[in-house]
Amino acid sequence: MLFRPDGVGMLHVVTSDTVGRHDLLAYARDHSPPGTEFVAASCGRFRGFAGTRIENGTLWRTWWFLCRGQQLVYAGYECAAKNSGVESNEVEAIIKSFNESGGSDD
Repeated sequence: MLFRPDGVGMLHVVTSDTVGRHDLLAYARDHSPPGTEFVAASCGRFRGFAGTRIENGTLWRTWWFLCRGQQLVYAGYECAAKNSGVESNEVEAIIKSFNESGGSDD
């Protein structure tokens, strides 16, 4: 987990599961609360989806990417909805810094 002591939210990043390229959106929907809205997203060679949901005054943003076409890279950020713009540039910069190392892409 990543957070600034004086910040307003928390970012966590994990890798897990093996999901097929064509199943990623269904996988993200199955592992997200109802009401999460998804859009296509990319980050370097990663392709996937970004989700957004606001509930009970909390903003959740999620990113679901495939690494090498199978390994899931998941990132989630949450903060009070009223503070949604405070760390958005920093969070976007961290997400955009994701990249594969070594090997070849599919």
